[in-house]
Amino acid sequence: MRQSDVDSFSAITAGMASLTPKQRSMLLVLSDYGEPATISVLSDMTGLHANSVRETLSVLVEYGLVRRARVPSASRGRPAWEYESSVPADLSVIMREFSTFARAVCAYLETTSATPVADAEKIGGLWGQRLAKDSSIALDGSEGSHEVREHPLARLRILFSTLGFGAVAGADDQSINLTVCPFSQDGQYPNPLTCAMHKGMISAMLAVLSSDKVGADLVANFPGAPCVISLAGEQMR
Repeated sequence: MRQSDVDSFSAITAGMASLTPKQRSMLLVLSDYGEPATISVLSDMTGLHANSVRETLSVLVEYGLVRRARVPSASRGRPAWEYESSVPADLSVIMREFSTFARAVCAYLETTSATPVADAEKIGGLWGQRLAKDSSIALDGSEGSHEVREHPLARLRILFSTLGFGAVAGADDQSINLTVCPFSQDGQYPNPLTCAMHKGMISAMLAVLSSDKVGADLVANFPGAPCVISLAGEQMR
């Protein structure tokens, strides 16, 4: 992924899901700082060596999550770079806004579609295909840490947690529990059509990322219990 590629919510999400804890922490520091910062300033704020800060920032810039600009220098020395976050560190905030749009789609399907559940799944499938396309580098094991390459299911959990679903490992390595629902209002059960869209998204995304070797089903239990994504087919481990 390159900075010029980050032109959609799903691409930003893929970049966020690809971050290590160290990189995510640096992005949070920049977001909280609220203005451009130099490597020297960030080094002082985090207590990290300047070289470590520089390496972390280079990844964030490459993913398009941070932008940089030269700082005019009053001396003859080389101008420094200033860095600032180009995305919110917590994408769940955006997801809450997106849920408003999802409810509007549900209202439209309820009044115009003869098969609203099936149509909702199709919409979710198109969403999942796009998300999978933008997330392919992060999830196919071609990049990232050793842990990510060996455990792509862990990357999926990170992806869903990044989206605000509070994803945790299930009882086995073939399931993911979603403990939070950003589509819910005031702790109430979300619109079933929203769940159908989410189910279609998950199924399509996993089908693309696994070359149709892994299928998925979503059982919506919220708010009484976590929703469960159950995988079927070859293990993603």
